Amino acid sequence: MNTKDQKIKVEMQQNAIATKVLWISVFLGVICNYFGGSPIDVIFVLMSLGLFVALVFTFISIKKVFTSWAKYLAFAGLIVHAIIITYVDPRLNSVFLLFFNLIFVSLFLKKSLIILTYASNIIMIFAFYYIYGEKMFTGYNNMQGLLIILFYMALASVILFELVAMIQRLQKEAKQQLQDAAESSLMLQNILSRASESVQFLNNFSVQVKDDMASTAKASEEMSASFSDVAASTEEQLSSAEAIKEYVDMNYKHTMDIVDASKELKQLAADNTKIIDNGNENLHHMTEKISLLGETINETADLMEEFNSKNKNIEEILISINNIAQQTNLLSLNASIEAARAGELGRGFNVVADEIRKLAESSAESVGKIGLILSKVMDESTEIAEKIRVGQNVMNESQQYTDLTKDNFQQISDFNTYVENNIKNIYDKIFNLNNNSKVIADQTKEITDSTGNINEAISGIVTNVEQQNQKIQSVTKNLYDLDNLIKGLTSLTNQSN
Repeated sequence: MNTKDQKIKVEMQQNAIATKVLWISVFLGVICNYFGGSPIDVIFVLMSLGLFVALVFTFISIKKVFTSWAKYLAFAGLIVHAIIITYVDPRLNSVFLLFFNLIFVSLFLKKSLIILTYASNIIMIFAFYYIYGEKMFTGYNNMQGLLIILFYMALASVILFELVAMIQRLQKEAKQQLQDAAESSLMLQNILSRASESVQFLNNFSVQVKDDMASTAKASEEMSASFSDVAASTEEQLSSAEAIKEYVDMNYKHTMDIVDASKELKQLAADNTKIIDNGNENLHHMTEKISLLGETINETADLMEEFNSKNKNIEEILISINNIAQQTNLLSLNASIEAARAGELGRGFNVVADEIRKLAESSAESVGKIGLILSKVMDESTEIAEKIRVGQNVMNESQQYTDLTKDNFQQISDFNTYVENNIKNIYDKIFNLNNNSKVIADQTKEITDSTGNINEAISGIVTNVEQQNQKIQSVTKNLYDLDNLIKGLTSLTNQSN
């Protein structure tokens, strides 16, 4: 696509965007004026002119005619539209149409058109100001208000002018990047062409090397098979020698385990003797403590019997106090009767008799409570005395069992001494047997080492041959991978061409 075609394509895209903006602007303009209270004739003129311009642009966009002149038609149509709207309804709102004209023409990204629109807007503002005056510019009937409008118009023009300039610079940079990409693509095609020639050379070289490596691999496999047979025979001899050595080592290990077990048993016997001796000593101390505890329990039993005896004396005293309280209560009752017979003169004596009666009742109540507590204490002390008697019996039985245990410990100590002596004799005999097993194990190890050295030498040769064979197989595999890579590169270069 040449530069002219690209320019026409961009202009058609701009016309399509401008068409959408026009239709949206007409729709929003009619709605805003309707709800803003504009006269019906103004709304009709606005809708008619807007639809006419929008339809013209729609026709240009669809039929793709007058593509390059569409921007100038839009410029002229918007100016005519602003003049007619102002003539029908000369209000300050018409000035905003001039701002809309300036923004709309900036969609075409042409700086000269922005300058032309700005100049036209300035001329129309002055013309409207001198033609309609206060009727249109309400509150702006002096030059200062007009200058404010012109200032904002100039500011908007400068902003749009710089924005269009920036977009044009970006378009030039994008165009330059496309040219650079095209040059890079051409360079890449040259590289692929050279790569295709190199791939062809590598393909021929790979075929030759694969044939040579196949012959080498076959010879290496035959050599490896021969050495493997020799290694298998030596391996059988080594296995037999290792089996004998393993058996001797196992026998030596078992002997060592028995020696260690005997040594531990010997130590356990010695430790057991110490434990038994300590047990005898502890048992002797325990016998003494039990005897002392028995004496303490007996003394406690005597004290509890004496305590029960004293509780009985207290009970007798409480009975006496209770009888006195009853007699006092009867006495106070008789005194109250006599005071009642005396009339007014016996009133004071009646009060004293009443207090004596209350004291007697309180004493009787206290004696009752003390009796209950004392009865409970006597029951508990009786139970404690019974348990102490049971403890005395248990203590006597414990003394007997302690004496019996002391005799058993002595018997165990004598038997443990006998066992310890026998374990020492067994340990000495097993230690000598372990020394003989060690000599046999050392001699068997020398035989196994000699056989192992022979087998190791043969295994080393077999390993070297197998490693060489693996390397050959690896090289062969790499050659097949290289062949696949060459085919892929060949396919890639063919696709690029």
